[in-house]
Amino acid sequence: MKIKCVITNIDWDTDGEVIKTLPKDVTFEMDYDDEYGADLDQDAVDELSDRYGFCINSFNSEYYDEDGFVLDSWGERVNEIESKIS
Repeated sequence: MKIKCVITNIDWDTDGEVIKTLPKDVTFEMDYDDEYGADLDQDAVDELSDRYGFCINSFNSEYYDEDGFVLDSWGERVNEIESKIS
């Protein structure tokens, strides 16, 4: 399954070097296989580090499945979690 990743407020680890080409916000699609569980935040960080060649200190994230539902960082639909709690 493909998920949409919206990563914002990225603080890149550049060892103090100013690199103007590094984005603060990135939206991309990523393959997601929930068979083994997931840590979408870690997968997103790995993807961005591979793309841009730098590690990330911190960021904000939002994830959406193919139907447009919001996912938590473990790949579960947020509205389904809320209904389990109620």
